[in-house]
Amino acid sequence: MKTISCFQIKGGVGKSFLVVQLGSMLADMGKRVLVIDTDVQSTLTHRLLPGHEGTAIRPSLRDVFDHQSSLPAAVRSVRDNLSIVPCDIRMDGLDEDLEFRRRQHLALREVLREVAESFDVCLIDLPGRMCPTSRAGLWASDGFLLPINPNAESVMTARTTMAGLERIMNPAPLLGVVCNGWRNTALAGAVERQARQHWRGMVFATTIGYRESLQKMALAGQTAADRPKSAAYEEFLQLSREVLKAVSREEKSSSTPPAAGKKPLVRAARRHVQPVAGKRVAPKGAAKKSKK
Repeated sequence: MKTISCFQIKGGVGKSFLVVQLGSMLADMGKRVLVIDTDVQSTLTHRLLPGHEGTAIRPSLRDVFDHQSSLPAAVRSVRDNLSIVPCDIRMDGLDEDLEFRRRQHLALREVLREVAESFDVCLIDLPGRMCPTSRAGLWASDGFLLPINPNAESVMTARTTMAGLERIMNPAPLLGVVCNGWRNTALAGAVERQARQHWRGMVFATTIGYRESLQKMALAGQTAADRPKSAAYEEFLQLSREVLKAVSREEKSSSTPPAAGKKPLVRAARRHVQPVAGKRVAPKGAAKKSKK
């Protein structure tokens, strides 16, 4: 099972929207897809499981983290090949839980093993902030998508997101930047050029345009996958293919040593040197004493 997160520290860039659309399209392509809602706003849950707004859903992801439920028991079928692990208001306060904070790097990665054989792709909708929950999702992922909107603030916060990820031990690599909600304006064109120049080769070729029809479809519980002859269907079909190729490319590159002098997009995990029995390890950078 390939695990992909959708993350940006700016709200309103369409993380939940992308997870819903990509999940539905991948399911339509024959992939067994699991989507996981980790955000207390529960936007993903409300879109795929309407009628649960403002209510507690049991079992949900919070019950899994509290060891009150297994992950398979929390999985709910949405449509053919598409399932969800829902989230509810009880996720509020999880980031302050000392036990969760202590095990955040393993919290989601360990439980995903319980469903690894049942699904081909797992998409995780992360909160729009740097917190233990988002870090747990990134640590459990094979890579993440970085969505941006056609405005200068979105690109700036995307850069801040990448800078913040450099401080995390062993984060997921960037699979690609998604231009989402694009309009045919001079500003949108300028933002796209700036993004493609900054993230050379990492911005997906497919741009997701803004369409009011998609918003109306969402109210009716539909996605682009339900309209095979629409332009939105073609866009998300092409983007889904690009995402799968990016995951495959990352899998191959992770098994190949980086070229000399080439810096990774996100800093790799630090290596902790284990002291040898009977020997003292001098701190890095300490001056060596000359022998008399």
